Amino acid sequence: MRSPKLSAVLVAGARNAGKTTYLAETALRAKARGYSLGGFLSLAEVNDRGKNRYYLEDLTTRERRLLAWRTDTPNRTPPAGPFHFDHEVFDWAKNRITENLDADLIILDEYGPLEQRRGGHYPAIAYLRDHYTGIVMISVRPDLVQPLKNLFTALPEHF
Repeated sequence: MRSPKLSAVLVAGARNAGKTTYLAETALRAKARGYSLGGFLSLAEVNDRGKNRYYLEDLTTRERRLLAWRTDTPNRTPPAGPFHFDHEVFDWAKNRITENLDADLIILDEYGPLEQRRGGHYPAIAYLRDHYTGIVMISVRPDLVQPLKNLFTALPEHF
């Protein structure tokens, strides 16, 4: 079922441009104004090698789960740069999103190369497109803005 009332806001920026910080600040402001929230931030853990882990944080419960970690193992499927992803965490996130369809604002950080290959947050984004009637904010890199826009105009998928 297509959601005619969904409003999608895309927050585009290059790596390390501050997309996650912007989404976190938006979530705080929305909550302070009485809006109900759903969705996730992808929070980086940094060490001397740079970003070495990412945690997915539920904006409703503040629960965090380890999503990705840096690895030097070259034979991952699908490849995602220097990171290995726990795909069960993406499943958890999608389940949490489907439980929060009554939220005024759902934030998803981020649509990237993994989602472009229909992995990661892709199933959650497609589900929101087809079932959600509020505002969804999604961070995205500039080169993937158009494919993400195309996803919102594509025919619904069945889950």
